[in-house]
Amino acid sequence: MVAAQRRWGRCCFSRPLVLLVLLLATNKALGAELYFAHPYASWERGLNEHANGLIRQYFPKGCDFATITDEDIQYAMNRLNNRPRKCLGMQTPNQVFFGIDPPVALVS
Repeated sequence: MVAAQRRWGRCCFSRPLVLLVLLLATNKALGAELYFAHPYASWERGLNEHANGLIRQYFPKGCDFATITDEDIQYAMNRLNNRPRKCLGMQTPNQVFFGIDPPVALVS
């Protein structure tokens, strides 16, 4: 990358291109596969779109984010992280990743 900048000059490299090259180099070093979703193809980003839908329950479209307090964000975050997920065997993300039991009873 540095050699290319010396050859063609620094101005021809945009920040997103530099970040993409770094991302590709990191994935190659880790031996990981990298996938990109196509623009406007929400069906290729199922988990992301589902999470956006859950977040929209607390912050609907058109909501002014300048008026949202830290307490509002913390409330939504606690609710979402203590919500059982089918993909996690009906456990909450807090149970699976941090070993934290939910503050409410999930089973009677």
